[in-house]
Amino acid sequence: MNPAVPITTVDGRPAVEIVNHEGEVWTYALAAERGPAGWTCYQVARTDDPEGAHRHTVRTNGQSWECSCPAWRYRRRWNRTSCKHVDSVRALGPWLKALEG
Repeated sequence: MNPAVPITTVDGRPAVEIVNHEGEVWTYALAAERGPAGWTCYQVARTDDPEGAHRHTVRTNGQSWECSCPAWRYRRRWNRTSCKHVDSVRALGPWLKALEG
């Protein structure tokens, strides 16, 4: 999966648009935070979901990636190597490094 990741802002916060498996486009707000030693975490939260049911944590140590979503957890069962949240965060590369600073 290689979703288009236009960068936008929502209420002054950085956000990305992620396409789901049905072709619907959802806006997810991003927030960088420090993770366990050697890891950087990004909170990826759907902006139309105030209850936080669509909130996931993507984290990386620069080589490995992880996500808290069910698609990541069961990706091997579906013969996938990633999920839309990791793909979207990874595609932002240098821009996200600026968030960490």
